[in-house]
Amino acid sequence: MKRSRSKGFTLVEVVVAITVLSLIVLATVTAMQTLGVSRHRVQAHAQGVAEMRAVTRFIRRTLEQAKPVYVYESGRSFGQYFYGSNSQLLLAAPLPIPGHSGGITSLRLYVDDNSQLVVQLNDQPITSLQSIGDGRAYVLASDITGFSVSYRENRAAPWVEFWGLGGDTHAPPDHVRIKIRQGERFWPTIIVAVAKL
Repeated sequence: MKRSRSKGFTLVEVVVAITVLSLIVLATVTAMQTLGVSRHRVQAHAQGVAEMRAVTRFIRRTLEQAKPVYVYESGRSFGQYFYGSNSQLLLAAPLPIPGHSGGITSLRLYVDDNSQLVVQLNDQPITSLQSIGDGRAYVLASDITGFSVSYRENRAAPWVEFWGLGGDTHAPPDHVRIKIRQGERFWPTIIVAVAKL
């Protein structure tokens, strides 16, 4: 009597097929998860770069449009309204802001206690870097871990950390240099030629 061989798969063949199929599914799921994480990282990086460009453009435009506003004390001219330290900057510039009367605005750029780069606007000039006043504050960037400002009188002069604070400098500097670090990332150094009369 002849033995007939039944058609079908053996148990070993089924186990091997299921193992290969599960490896393919595992590889596909891992690839999809990696793609999702990569996409999120790319979007976060692109958003950070866009924020950096917008803030840099705002700072450049504001410094380039700074206006020579004179400060008077007791009836005599004290010099132009442009003061700065290594951690903040005060100047006057035109800013078209909704809900604001327009014209020349007193502007203060600094990093607050929450590590946010802030621009504060005042209708009246702030006469000291210490007096904050009640101006409107707008957050330009968050997670700022480094912020420094330096100034120079002309191209040949060295960079200094203070400008117009009790010294003989009663005019705006020729150039302002701003260095910003956000988290672990350094922004490109911003060097702007300041508007002169």
